[in-house]
Amino acid sequence: MLRRYVNTLDYKLLVVTLILCGIGAIMVFSSSSIVAIRRFGVSQYHFFITQLMTMAVGGLLFLIFSLLPYQVLKKRIFIIGNLSLTFILMVLVLFFSDTHAGVNRWINIGGFQFQPSEFIKIAFIIILAAAYAKKQPVINDLKRGLFPPLIYVGFVFLGIFAQRDLGTSLLILGIAACMILGVGMEPKRTIRIALLGSIAATILGVFGYFFILEPYQLSRFTASFDPFSDSLGVGFQPITAYMAMTNGGLFGVGLGNSIQKFGRLPEAHTDYIIAIVAEELGFFGVCVVLGGLAFISLRGLAISRRCPDSFGSLLAIGVSSYITLQTFVNIGGITGMIPMTGIPLPFISYGGSSIVATLFGMGILMSVSRYTNSLALEEKSPKKEVAARLQVVK
Repeated sequence: MLRRYVNTLDYKLLVVTLILCGIGAIMVFSSSSIVAIRRFGVSQYHFFITQLMTMAVGGLLFLIFSLLPYQVLKKRIFIIGNLSLTFILMVLVLFFSDTHAGVNRWINIGGFQFQPSEFIKIAFIIILAAAYAKKQPVINDLKRGLFPPLIYVGFVFLGIFAQRDLGTSLLILGIAACMILGVGMEPKRTIRIALLGSIAATILGVFGYFFILEPYQLSRFTASFDPFSDSLGVGFQPITAYMAMTNGGLFGVGLGNSIQKFGRLPEAHTDYIIAIVAEELGFFGVCVVLGGLAFISLRGLAISRRCPDSFGSLLAIGVSSYITLQTFVNIGGITGMIPMTGIPLPFISYGGSSIVATLFGMGILMSVSRYTNSLALEEKSPKKEVAARLQVVK
């Protein structure tokens, strides 16, 4: 079993994942040491050690789920378990969560704090992949194939939106949209659904902006698109992030030499960590991080194309879109392209729940990749070659 595991591992995916985790741990230490001492009065290694511990937990989940055949995840007991977990976590957040920055995201149990929505994302991907895999015989029938799983999508979206977590709720819709585009409908029908979805999203976005969003959420638009209009208020963090990024230049000021992390950038080790990467490691360092994340996203899509069954293919699409969309939302928020929503940068930002959930998802992606690799190895096996030659002789 161990030999088979070693032979079927996707080493490119594994190496890039390890490199990103390593960069993330180093940058968390560099960006959080001052915050730990000044704001929290703890050791400068506090956040670094916590990140390493959660990486260890995530690494264990990665190992378990990369060893586990992903087909097991669509068995009824796992689907019921994921549905139950999603419902329980949503209820816990709504009634027992701690409020931070205007949203209810965290649950604190015995001093241990975690963010349920991070794990809901992975459960969501598994359930939606299983639902659409089961609907494959009727996938081109909108009433019987495409629409029924959307009830679950709406339930998760509304449940997270009720937590006042706009970023994660929109991320859920984005992941669902990517998976729907990959369910295997006829090309014309896929294009039609994509156009209708874009129109609906635009209408809902305009309606939400004027009638649903709260003042603190609307202020994020000001912070993103015109931060200098309130440079000492909502625009303070974006402006400080811009200063950090421009200060870094091509190769940065050197690891540990950031100026903005000295209390000027409050969330330097979490949401705005890429600004510290840019300041200390420069444009080159940012390219390494974004290049690694882009590789994982593209690798996930390649795994999806090679996978022979729809469930594995949809899992790969779900995990790769999860990484891609979180990266886009985080970088887009920091650069002012879109409002900042508190979505962490995968592998890099500090956050136990985020890194554990991300490595959990990567373990599932590795399992799908291992399965496709094992099929390729079987095709190349000597026994198959001999059998093929005998067939030709006959």
